[in-house]
Amino acid sequence: MKIVRAAAQFVLMVLGLFSGYLRAIAPVSDQTLRIIPGGIAAFAALLLLLLTKLIGQWIKTANRQAYWRISATIGALLAIMLLFIYGNAFRGGTIEVPGGDLRLERRVKGNEYTEKANKYRNLHPEIHDDRTLIKDLGGIDQLWTAASIENQTRRLTNWYVACVAGTILALSLLTEALTTQGTPNSPIGPSPARGGSALKLWREKLEFLQAQEAIVADAAQRFALGKQIEEAQEKIRELGG
Repeated sequence: MKIVRAAAQFVLMVLGLFSGYLRAIAPVSDQTLRIIPGGIAAFAALLLLLLTKLIGQWIKTANRQAYWRISATIGALLAIMLLFIYGNAFRGGTIEVPGGDLRLERRVKGNEYTEKANKYRNLHPEIHDDRTLIKDLGGIDQLWTAASIENQTRRLTNWYVACVAGTILALSLLTEALTTQGTPNSPIGPSPARGGSALKLWREKLEFLQAQEAIVADAAQRFALGKQIEEAQEKIRELGG
């Protein structure tokens, strides 16, 4: 369990240090522009996590561990689904072409040919490979229209933001699920009653609360227990104990 928790926190820290984006699968070739969708993804994940934590504050402490486990499970399934969708969209919406240093790089492709490309394809119907067409025409922008490339880039960027944000959120929820303890909101102990046995019952309640304080690790729970112990001690003093 400690290994899983440490691994989740480490991956979460790495994603945070790099603004929440993965350069290798960003839908743009420019290294500077990659920061934009990555930053949006990190910000979106932060908002979702804050919203989830806000909702968690309204959950009874006894149910918080179950809440975070359910949230982590849903987050993991969502992240896997988004990774699968974006992976397919990325492979289908990009193409490897020689870059400035002659190394292959992924570039977004369009879905509408330019007039020049249509004329060339009519003259050479035997050529169907997009890489060959790009090479013959002199560039990717000579094969597909700028509008279609822009639309494809926008579509991939949206899925990219959702994918990275979902991954960060899933890791955050996993960390919360592994670190949250399901301790009761208020310990169940003997209830004080009026009459001759009231003092005895308050003493038993005090002993129970002190025993709970010794084993509870959560700071908020220890604070609540401290208040209940003070109340029990005051009642005992009032009853002459």
